[in-house]
Amino acid sequence: MIRQLIIEDLKDKDLHCIQNLENEAYSHYSNSWDINTFKDILTKKDLYVFKILKDNKNKIIGYIILFIVDNISELHKITIDKHYQGLGYGSWFLMQIINALQKQNIEEIILEVMKSNVSAISLYQSCGFKRIGERKNYYKIKDLNNKNKFNAEDAIVMQLKL
Repeated sequence: MIRQLIIEDLKDKDLHCIQNLENEAYSHYSNSWDINTFKDILTKKDLYVFKILKDNKNKIIGYIILFIVDNISELHKITIDKHYQGLGYGSWFLMQIINALQKQNIEEIILEVMKSNVSAISLYQSCGFKRIGERKNYYKIKDLNNKNKFNAEDAIVMQLKL
């Protein structure tokens, strides 16, 4: 089934679908992006935004956002629809992007991931990323018992040398 997927650039017409995926995935974080943030990043020349489609239904099931400066890429988000998680779509998508970056002579990819996000850490490690550091209290997470309170969580910094 994975070979039936295609990767395309994000377009304005896709923003509401991307926003819905964002809301589902990151609604409990203080740093979830709104539609205006996505619109703004579409105008940036040093930012690549991709979407992934299930071609038989043309449904967007995930997206990736990364910045490229000189020969370094910073992965900001990779999100797969919760109904498609755990099926290999995330690793396939990420490996396709890694291969494309190698062809553009990108030398490394860096990212931050929540220390508690074991599945994401596993995904990154399976794609060759190595832990290179930690950022204390990097993420702000909404307290489920108090909407006005946020808890902090550390980030693990990871790197992939290409």
